[in-house]
Amino acid sequence: MGFRMSWIAAPAAERERVFKTFGVEHGGDVEDEFASDYTCAETPDGWLILVNGRFRDDLREVLVDLSESDLVYGFAITETINFAEAMAFDHGKLVWAVTRDAEDGEALIIEGEPPEGFAEIRHRLEAEQVTDPDTDILIEAPVELMQELIGYRMDQESGLSWTALKSVGDAPVAVSRVRAGPLRVGFSVRLVRFLRRLVGA
Repeated sequence: MGFRMSWIAAPAAERERVFKTFGVEHGGDVEDEFASDYTCAETPDGWLILVNGRFRDDLREVLVDLSESDLVYGFAITETINFAEAMAFDHGKLVWAVTRDAEDGEALIIEGEPPEGFAEIRHRLEAEQVTDPDTDILIEAPVELMQELIGYRMDQESGLSWTALKSVGDAPVAVSRVRAGPLRVGFSVRLVRFLRRLVGA
C-alpha cells in the first residue's frame, strides 16, 4: 500500500498559529510520525513539521491562511493515483508549486519559480524516467525537493522527536487504538523499521 498523507513546514515560532489553524494541541510523545492522525516535530533548522496521516486536497487553502505572516511549505501525496505536490506560500500567495499528477499527463506541472536546487532534481529524474517508462519516477520530484529544503521525507528515518496531536478539547489519542484503526499510511515504513531492528538485534 502506498502513501496517502500530507504535511506542512512552518517556522517553529509560528507553532501557536499552526496549532490553531489545524485545531490541535499536544497529546504526548510518540515513536514516529505515523503513530497518530496528527503529529509534529521540530527540525534542527527551526522548522515545525506537522504531519497529517491523511491526504488533504484542500492543503492550498490551508496554506493561504497559514502563510499570512511568513513563508510556509506544504506537501501532499497519494500514491494510489500517482499524485504528489510540493508548494510554498508566503503572505497568503503561492510562491511556487511542483506537482506530479499522472492523470494530467506525463510531465511535471511547474508553477512559479521553484528553488534553484530543483533544476538538478528535475533533470536527473526526467532522464531516469526515459530509461524506465513503466515506473512513475517523476513522483519523486516533489518528495526530493521537500527533503532538500526541510530535511524530511516520509519514507526515511528522520531522527526527529515526534509528538502526537489531539483535537482541542479531546482526550489524548491512544496510540494503540490509532494504529489498529483505519489509518494505514506508513505501514510499510513501520515494517521496514521493525525489520531493521531485528537485523540489528
